[in-house]
Amino acid sequence: MITLTDVRDFYDMHPKNTTKVWFNNYFNPVKRLLTDCLDVKTDIVVCLKKYDNVIQKMQEKYESAETVKFYLRALLFLIENYPDLKDVVKKEKYVLAYDTAKMKAMEDLAQKPVKANVPYATIKEKVLAKYGEDSREMLLVDFYEQVPVRLDLDNIYVYANSSVVSTPAPGKYLNLKSKVLTMSVFNKTVEKYGDKVVKLSDDLILKIRKYLKPDQDVLFIFPVSQGKFIANMLRAAGIDGGTMGTLRHSVASKEMTAAERTETARISGHSGQESLQYRRPNVDSVKMFVPVSLQERVNQLILANT
Repeated sequence: MITLTDVRDFYDMHPKNTTKVWFNNYFNPVKRLLTDCLDVKTDIVVCLKKYDNVIQKMQEKYESAETVKFYLRALLFLIENYPDLKDVVKKEKYVLAYDTAKMKAMEDLAQKPVKANVPYATIKEKVLAKYGEDSREMLLVDFYEQVPVRLDLDNIYVYANSSVVSTPAPGKYLNLKSKVLTMSVFNKTVEKYGDKVVKLSDDLILKIRKYLKPDQDVLFIFPVSQGKFIANMLRAAGIDGGTMGTLRHSVASKEMTAAERTETARISGHSGQESLQYRRPNVDSVKMFVPVSLQERVNQLILANT
């Protein structure tokens, strides 16, 4: 028998449980599913073997295919990684349901109107005007252009004057002498892409050295969560509705060569194809849709007056 307490212990002790985001993305969805699972609150195996009922209940509760995909991803992680669970709970129906939800989410996304992007240059200009050249906010925007990760800007340890890194090395650290940022602990696709190793520009390194206080060994210190800090920063700078995604899309939507976009995708933890999906038309250059019938009528009027 496997209980919810056993499952909680599994996640508490899991080596990937190094951030609150990971725990929230993997344990909390499973906890909700199992707690709701046909009122079975003791042996989760009994619950999970009722495949069709679990899937149906999930689909009825969550209208969004993206949400169903999110919950099934977490559930499949449990089945595949909890000791011996995959031997008694066959995952095939859950995999099929996951693939179906993933396809439906892609179809929904394709039909969703694309929100125009705020150009990175505009963000940079407004943050500079609001906070100043030497501010933490301005450094964050400059840093993000070269390191467009999602929620991994905290706990970046800085080695300012030594090339020697402590043992064991921190999960994220920046060596100012070599100008190299190394990230072995982050929130997405670490197994697929391995460590992130990014060589920062000379100009950015100079800005970081100028910003750091003498006794400061962590690059960014946030008084609130990273996402909330960035949203507050952008909105205070005059970017309506600004979020972490606004900054992320602004970098992904810059003009780049294929090689530059491939490198940006690697740092972001995306495939090249997924990286292209992050591009958005800029608000400064969005064109109004003109129906074909109206275009034809305009052409007729022009011809009639020539």
